[in-house]
Amino acid sequence: MLGQGGVWQNYRIEASGRSGGALTVKLAGVEDRDQAQALRGAQVCVPRSELPQRESRDFYRADLIGCEAVNLDGISLGKVQHFIESPAQVLMVVRGTREYWIPAVPQHLRRVDLPARRVVVDWSETEGAA
Repeated sequence: MLGQGGVWQNYRIEASGRSGGALTVKLAGVEDRDQAQALRGAQVCVPRSELPQRESRDFYRADLIGCEAVNLDGISLGKVQHFIESPAQVLMVVRGTREYWIPAVPQHLRRVDLPARRVVVDWSETEGAA
């Protein structure tokens, strides 16, 4: 589904690939560049039931939003708000009494307990606070 201005429309993917590091798709009913350009910036929604099953230590970012982030000392840093793509890595934005931008990499993202809605991070209260 693609959404623009609160209007959502279903599309079927006819073909997909990569070009210059970007994912490209050919959507049924979108036949020329002008039609494709009109969809630029649209939101993309994929039903959860159609997402591939993840391995036990892999998570969708959406699964982590709202989880409590606790550091290795057991101190709550706040809740995961969203993720930011940076040139170097993905950053997990955690907001409590302060805001933390924590690299979402194994070095810092140590344990995820989805049933408990808890993420354990290797991050101190004084690191990377905004």
